[in-house]
Amino acid sequence: ERSPSSHSTWARRLVGHAVSLKARFERQREISALNDNVADGYRSVALTPDFSPAKPSLLCNLGRAYFERYEQLGNPADLDYAIEQLRSASNLSPDNHSDKPFYLANLSDLLRARVGRKDSITDIQDAVTAIQHALDLSPGNRPRNPAYLRRLAVSLRDRFDSLGNISDIDEAIATSRFALDCLPNGHPTTSTLLANLAGCLFTRFKRLGHLPDINESIAVSRRVLDLIPDESSKLNSFTDLAKSFFARFHRLHDICDIEEAITTMRRAVALTPDDHPMKPHFLSVLGTCLETRFSRLGDRADAEEAVVLSRQAVVLTPDGRADKPHRLSALAIALEARFHRLRDVADIEEAIAAMRCALELTPAEHYARLLFLLNLASCLLARLSHIPSATHFAEAHECLSRATSSPSGNPYFRLRAALLCAQLCTRHSKFVDSDNTLLRAHQSVLDAIPPFVWLGQSVENRYDAISRTEIGEAITSAAAAAISAGRPALALEWLEEGRNVVWGQLTRLRSPLDELRSRHPQLSERFEHVSTALDRAAGRTTAMGDAQDQLGPISYPRMTLEDEAREHRRLATEYDTLMTQVRQLPGLESFLRSKTLAELAPTCRCGPVVIINVHESRCDALVLCPPEHVGQVPLPRLSLRIAKDVQALLTRGLRGRGAGVRDDQRGLYEKRQHVHDDMSDVLKTLWVCIVSPILEAIKDEVSSDGGLLPHVTWCTTGPLTFLPLHAAGIYSAEDPAAPKTSNIVVSSYTHSLSALLPSRSQPSVPAAIGPRVLLVSQPSTPDQSPLPYTAVEAIKVSTHFPQDTITHLDNARATISAVLDGLRTHDWVHLACHGVQAPHSAFLLYDGPLELARLMSLSIPRAELAVLSACHTAKGDEDLPEETVHLSAGMLAVGYKSVVGTMWSISDEDGPVLTDAFYAAMKRRGEGTNLRVAYALHEAIAQLREGVGEDQFARWAPFVHFGT
Repeated sequence: ERSPSSHSTWARRLVGHAVSLKARFERQREISALNDNVADGYRSVALTPDFSPAKPSLLCNLGRAYFERYEQLGNPADLDYAIEQLRSASNLSPDNHSDKPFYLANLSDLLRARVGRKDSITDIQDAVTAIQHALDLSPGNRPRNPAYLRRLAVSLRDRFDSLGNISDIDEAIATSRFALDCLPNGHPTTSTLLANLAGCLFTRFKRLGHLPDINESIAVSRRVLDLIPDESSKLNSFTDLAKSFFARFHRLHDICDIEEAITTMRRAVALTPDDHPMKPHFLSVLGTCLETRFSRLGDRADAEEAVVLSRQAVVLTPDGRADKPHRLSALAIALEARFHRLRDVADIEEAIAAMRCALELTPAEHYARLLFLLNLASCLLARLSHIPSATHFAEAHECLSRATSSPSGNPYFRLRAALLCAQLCTRHSKFVDSDNTLLRAHQSVLDAIPPFVWLGQSVENRYDAISRTEIGEAITSAAAAAISAGRPALALEWLEEGRNVVWGQLTRLRSPLDELRSRHPQLSERFEHVSTALDRAAGRTTAMGDAQDQLGPISYPRMTLEDEAREHRRLATEYDTLMTQVRQLPGLESFLRSKTLAELAPTCRCGPVVIINVHESRCDALVLCPPEHVGQVPLPRLSLRIAKDVQALLTRGLRGRGAGVRDDQRGLYEKRQHVHDDMSDVLKTLWVCIVSPILEAIKDEVSSDGGLLPHVTWCTTGPLTFLPLHAAGIYSAEDPAAPKTSNIVVSSYTHSLSALLPSRSQPSVPAAIGPRVLLVSQPSTPDQSPLPYTAVEAIKVSTHFPQDTITHLDNARATISAVLDGLRTHDWVHLACHGVQAPHSAFLLYDGPLELARLMSLSIPRAELAVLSACHTAKGDEDLPEETVHLSAGMLAVGYKSVVGTMWSISDEDGPVLTDAFYAAMKRRGEGTNLRVAYALHEAIAQLREGVGEDQFARWAPFVHFGT
């Protein structure tokens, strides 16, 4: 038996022998050298007691020996043994040991290598923990070890790929940037760190869809290629660049991007030897790019090559590799694309088999499983379209149902699966066993919307996300299905839940928390703090900044903006967690959920609320009347096609009179016969197809009371959101008594029922005090056409209020900051200026545009009335018909109870006339009068109409009332 000192001596000799064996293998490539290296390492560890200071180092050497043999021979057991040794080395080392960070970093590398082999969630979690621990043990308050920072960024990105937590990819990007900042200029590892940053930006783009991310990823990848002199060392960078071009093509559909992707990948494939471990991946990426170009341009050669390359990639990928499912998925997509062109059933059957195999190889909890389910569903739907049958329908439906209920994965894929499932049930209704199946499919769409249109994104990006999907059409389809199933109340609730998603999110952030506060004050305090922070964040501009879309030389001056975006997403994640926590409490299961019919019933306290649903399958009006009754009025004369045609006719008529923004050029309002005819036809169609049948059906609910016309609130969908129902009627010189909406009811509009609910947190202005009024006028806005009549309009407004209650900001005093400050301290606001519509709806002030996003960050406790004497303040975005992104709705969201706006350009000379008549009518009706604003505007429009002539539709019809 040897003494401890002799054990140590033998161990050192064995280590020296192992070093020589490793050198021999590198020279002669002898497998026996690898085996001898492992054996000697094993003996050295066995000969050294655990208390020996040398033991961790020997374990590390043994682990590396196992890993070297694994890399050469591919035996998974060697990798397992290697991890075991490095874990032991780390555990045996005290935290103050100088080599412990090194052991932990190596352990993290090996765990990530095993993730690549079997995709273990535990391994990737442990890899992140190990490298974070290594950094924590490094000297200094904030470690500046670029090598360890790079490992952390890669591990975080891998964990995001597995679990989908957005905070991981945010942290990966921030860590990559910090690692780059730690490097001196010209450092040889700069290209490696830049490549990692490009990959992280690409990954975040796939999740959030922010264009600046993918643009920067492309720019960074190009710089990496410039920094690498050796062509053969550029393989991974070629692939990263190609994938970024591919992703941007799917977003912008610029054919140049997919051409660049293909060219770049051909270079990578040509430079890669057949025995290179990355060759299957490169082949697969090239095949996917070719399939995409084939889908766009239809060149059969692309389809054939895509299938050949994808098959080759599958064959070259060893069984057991974590990327095998991705290779199979790419093959299935290529086969499906060729099937759509050649209609060879063998192609789609092979595609289905490949996707089923990919799913079998993917762990149930893996983030990519949802995408594979969606790809399988796409193949099944292709087969169903070619060979319709109950069996094929059932398989496709079952697959999509699994995808919509998937617990993890990209929210876009879950929404896409839900949309496809609803469309499947609608188009193949003969295979649907009951109305409940169809309704459940539509419900899954509504359930999938909030995670996709996530609070963690800026408002602008949320709107962009909605515009890139079929959410609007899906909601009207769901309502139509509910109506067909005899459930109009459900249709109303769905329309309320699925439309104006962003407004609904903002409303919930500002909802009173009385019940939660009384029962769980500490939780309520935290929830309120997070909600308020998110509400403020909603008004900020896009975090990454449009200015970064076209990047020049790579620099990193915008960390502040990026940190702000990360904090926004962190708050949103905490908000989701708190919401889940609250809803698990007894009695709070429905906390801040979508409102039920009973909760929406008070919206009709001022008269019937008419919600009009327009869908290609059917068109109906849903009428909410007291106490909780929802009536249905079929509109057989209306169709989606007619609605779109009428909208187009109105647009043509307005263009014919030069409608753009508020203008002082009287020549634009000259009488043109085709303009008059277009507008007359629009208003007649609206009357015949929509308003007349609705008013006839609800005539008992809208009978006159005390000499006043009854009141109706219109809530429209689709193309109708751009049409003036309040002005509908038969306008004929031969028959002045022909029916018109304005002679029968007083009209208001709302973008949602929730906007009409009384607010418990908003006190009314005391009658004895009267409102404080903010008056903003802009006769000469820089870089805009002059509006001389706004000065006259301001004088008209001032005559109706005591001077000590009105604040007038005109010309250079009407700056963005001054107006925002004024809005916070006044009860009423009157804005006489230019206005512009989406994508950046705004009031044009002296020093720039006051955008809707800025307004949405405000909270005005006593906001009562906003009169927006600008243009397009109540006209929505045609790309977002179900999301009311106009300034009138924005003022309601800020907290104003009533808003007067315009649906299109108004004549500058009409502003003072309408304003004077409106405030005079407001004064006659007195403080506290029910629907005071709606009736006052009705009177004012009547006076304007009488003055300019009833046939001048474009001058008097744009004025509308929103709210109560």
